[in-house]
Amino acid sequence: MEINEADFILMKESLGIVTDKRRRGWHFLHNLVDILVIGLSAALCRWTEFEQME
Repeated sequence: MEINEADFILMKESLGIVTDKRRRGWHFLHNLVDILVIGLSAALCRWTEFEQME
């Protein structure tokens, strides 16, 4: 399975409706939607190691 840039954009738009319930006022390095896209992509591609996600 190959994921292209258009797929990432569609995933980000679809996952963008998820509410970020992390504490406000803390500095977050990554947006929640970015974390969700990485996690979903990892699951779809059956990545099991951190280095593969990186």
